[in-house]
Amino acid sequence: MRKQATQTCTAMNHRLDTPDVNLFRPPYFFFAYDRASRLQFVSPSIEPILGYSAANLVGQLYGDFLDQEHELNRDVAECHVRRFSETAAHSVTRAVRTREGKIRVISMQTIGVADGSGEVFCCQGLAVDQTAEYSRQALLREKQKQLEAARSKLTLREAAVLNLVMEGKLNKQMATELSVSLRTVESRRSSLIQKLNCENIAEIVAMESERRMLTTILDPAHLEIPRHHAVNRTNPATSEMQDFR
Repeated sequence: MRKQATQTCTAMNHRLDTPDVNLFRPPYFFFAYDRASRLQFVSPSIEPILGYSAANLVGQLYGDFLDQEHELNRDVAECHVRRFSETAAHSVTRAVRTREGKIRVISMQTIGVADGSGEVFCCQGLAVDQTAEYSRQALLREKQKQLEAARSKLTLREAAVLNLVMEGKLNKQMATELSVSLRTVESRRSSLIQKLNCENIAEIVAMESERRMLTTILDPAHLEIPRHHAVNRTNPATSEMQDFR
């Protein structure tokens, strides 16, 4: 990879290389802060996203811009300790207040920068505005919650019939697999329609398909907004960030 142009700033009496600010455009911005959580560098591309002038942010506390009550910021202190205990890349998602006081959801991928003794004195990272994606996921989670609540009303026997319906089984096949009478299967199918507040079995199939789909796409492994974790160094984004040191 081509070596990126850099400039320098200081953090805790250490010289810190930072990337060429022209590399970044909204919704991305680059930042660096020291062990005391004071911002040492921010790219100008932050201004269209959060409304702050990059020059005015240097020296400010990173935590002062977080919404302290938001669920995404509950582990800030814990993550700070882990962040400055190693140089490995980490991913976090934070709720940040704009200059106007609005909330934006920002995903950040950071690496630790260590001195000659191996002590991490600064972290630097790449951030991206994920507010729209976070809002979309929140709506999907609410829908999933409603569908799960509806399904929880079913008895184990009714749920067993529902699973067989989803497999495309006919009533006679269900009766054989469940070792019950055909009349019992029909009764449980009717109970499904009533409890799930549906008009017919086709509507139940659509409802259960949606629930299963949401369960899959809202699994952390499939989300665009990452959970808090250490990032594998083979990740392309991580490799690019390492070139900024």
